[in-house]
Amino acid sequence: MSSNDVLLITKKNALSKLGKIVRDDDHCYYLSDDYASYLRLQQYYSGKVEIRNLSGKFHGALTEIHQSFLDMFADLNKQHDSLTWWGTHLASRNSASTPLLRNIIYLYCARDILDESNGSNRRVVFIAESPALMDSISKLASERRLRVGYSARIRMKIAQYGRLGLVYLKRTMDFFWRNSQSRRAAFRELNPLTVKKPEKTGRVVIRTWITKGTFRDNGEFNDRNFGVLPAWLRSQGYEVWTLPMFFNLPGSAKEIYHLMATQGDPYLIPHHYLKLIDYFQMYWMGFKQLRIPLRNVMLESMDVTSLFREVQLLQGFNPELLTLNLCYPLLGRLSKAGFEIDGFYYPFENNVPEKPFVLGNHNYFPLAKIVAYQHTVWYSEQLGMFLSAGEVTTHPIADRIVCSGSAYLRILGEAGFPVEVLKPGPNLRFVSVSDNRTNEHQDTAGQKIVLIPLPYEKHLAYELIYKVKVALDNSSEYITYIRTHPLLPKVELYEFLGEIGMTNVEFADVGTMKDWLSKTYTVISPGASVTILESAVRGIPVIRVIPDNTFFFDPFAWADYPVPPVSTAEGITDSLSLIAEILERDRNAFRNTGEQVLSDYFTPVDEESLKAFL
Repeated sequence: MSSNDVLLITKKNALSKLGKIVRDDDHCYYLSDDYASYLRLQQYYSGKVEIRNLSGKFHGALTEIHQSFLDMFADLNKQHDSLTWWGTHLASRNSASTPLLRNIIYLYCARDILDESNGSNRRVVFIAESPALMDSISKLASERRLRVGYSARIRMKIAQYGRLGLVYLKRTMDFFWRNSQSRRAAFRELNPLTVKKPEKTGRVVIRTWITKGTFRDNGEFNDRNFGVLPAWLRSQGYEVWTLPMFFNLPGSAKEIYHLMATQGDPYLIPHHYLKLIDYFQMYWMGFKQLRIPLRNVMLESMDVTSLFREVQLLQGFNPELLTLNLCYPLLGRLSKAGFEIDGFYYPFENNVPEKPFVLGNHNYFPLAKIVAYQHTVWYSEQLGMFLSAGEVTTHPIADRIVCSGSAYLRILGEAGFPVEVLKPGPNLRFVSVSDNRTNEHQDTAGQKIVLIPLPYEKHLAYELIYKVKVALDNSSEYITYIRTHPLLPKVELYEFLGEIGMTNVEFADVGTMKDWLSKTYTVISPGASVTILESAVRGIPVIRVIPDNTFFFDPFAWADYPVPPVSTAEGITDSLSLIAEILERDRNAFRNTGEQVLSDYFTPVDEESLKAFL
């Protein structure tokens, strides 16, 4: 290589500056999951610079570091085992909550690219958005005696870290303001619950999410995670309290609490029992989380400390997380007040809100049973859904994990969870999945409907839309319908569709998903959705599209499916041809597959399956 063997440029500056520093024979790699920006760069520099992403590299790298990543966290968990640690996003290692694992994979791929290029006359250019990632790549290059050009290094760090003080101040104000408003509304709209339980009656607490759509149009509460379980437990002689976790709610706290008050059901509201000092102590815990010592964190001989530290700083004083972590002092207050509770239930995804809750249960109610309910799909690339053998004794998990389908007993066992705590149970959340499952692959004006149910994450959505556009733009055989996600900004979506020139598209937002699936020929999805399983159950062919630069959350990664996942527009076209061939051989092929999916993943709700919760 020659002078400045490796060039590092920020994603923000790439569009305006890349042409000034890159030569025709440079190898340029894009290290971000922002697919819209990637397309803009591709279009702007078309014919001048080849900008590559990590298609074909990212997922192979994840497979290679999978076990090392889990083992690294097993060591960190033992080293920092405390409420402060378990109350962080870092400890949960959720692949979607922070960019940590994604940036580690980018670094791992960058190291391979540097090793492959070393000794050649070609320069390597990396476009990234994480200062810590760019610093880490720079160190790898220096270790290989390569000269590094780092565009706007100081300005980038100032832009990201220089405003952290203001960010922390805003988050602090949000935390105290939201909780003060919520506390005031809680005391106005709802009454505290009684300490002593009725004679000859058990008492359990169900911690569950209350989100937009939890309350039906008539105001009736509909527990989307636990379904009929609360009513069934009451029929078994239990007093059932609901401990709400709020997410993506319309309206004010006062409106939500007022709606809850009309239900007549007992709600365990933390503000009724917490003291003012508890809020300040939780805020102090947020400060301690920033000071958790992270030094010499190594993975596959790479120093990833700066990637950890970046996430640690950027997640500081997260008001939503601090509020969820108030469950720990709540349990302490309940125990001190003499509340009698026989069991605790919570929706299980092995995410950060669960860890302080389990710790609090063990600490303050050691005789109460802790039951987790696996209510959603499990993903092979979501490493927060795995346990290393070295952390089973330290990781906060429930006494019992009730699985919603027989397949999940095997899946969670393979993911490292102790088989003795895994119990077969019913599918409480998606009970309608087996209703009216016939599908005649209806056509609209002679065209077959291709349905794209978008995920919540916009970069995944945009990448899928673009690949489908390339695959079907000139097709008269298919008509594309997009079903948007409530968390995806529609204005941005419309702008993106216009930007890529996708005009041959309709929207499927009016009506239920079941209605649309009944007339759909095939569903195309990038993962991260139970819709894949729901579609398969109804006998609808599913095309799964692997993202280039980020995780593929595939609920079918654990089993065979007639149509293998693809990663390109050409792969989508080939999959449509494969589906046609399969249906020509056997019109019922996908329905037969759906029967097996239904049996494996969705255990019916009945008296026997519900006993798993007792």
